[in-house]
Amino acid sequence: MKRYTEDACGRDMANKACSIEMQRLQQAPYFLRTGDAIKVRASAVNSAGESKMSEFETHANTIKMLDTPRVLNRPTSYGKDASGFTLAWTRLNVNDNVQVYCGADNQTPTRMNFNSYSSTQLSQSTRITFEPGTRRYSCFVVSCNDCGCSDPSEIEVTTLTDVPATPQVTVFSPTPCSVQVNWQLGPNGGSPIDQNCN
Repeated sequence: MKRYTEDACGRDMANKACSIEMQRLQQAPYFLRTGDAIKVRASAVNSAGESKMSEFETHANTIKMLDTPRVLNRPTSYGKDASGFTLAWTRLNVNDNVQVYCGADNQTPTRMNFNSYSSTQLSQSTRITFEPGTRRYSCFVVSCNDCGCSDPSEIEVTTLTDVPATPQVTVFSPTPCSVQVNWQLGPNGGSPIDQNCN
């Protein structure tokens, strides 16, 4: 392990403990990986030289390297109706806490009150309720653990109203002077159809 001087560990070298952020141990030349066991020992240095290395510290529980979570995939939306939609995502570790951020229309997404520890499943979801007058929601997710949080995922955009489905048109009984046209409307995209264009 790298020797930490007075400047690195604080000015009072009489302290019996020095806190080192685990992320720093991931930098070269250490290359510790998530799940690797961490063992600690130390030596002391003065003007006369350096002491021998201490024995490895024994701890009741094995200390393992923990890394900040990786960026999650973009969440997906489904089950949209006039009241809202369901937002779903997959976390990478059951111990990670997923934070959900959503914003209506052009608002900056803000953190929603959602406790991801309520489930032991990697796949999770929550229902988002449309606010009155909202036309669009933009949502992303962030995964966190004791070492910190990942960068935000890609943004999932969900619109309240979609373009209506293409009508099915049937033409029959044509003559040189007239033609009869019938059409069947499909899904309206969540908004009443107010005109037909022929």
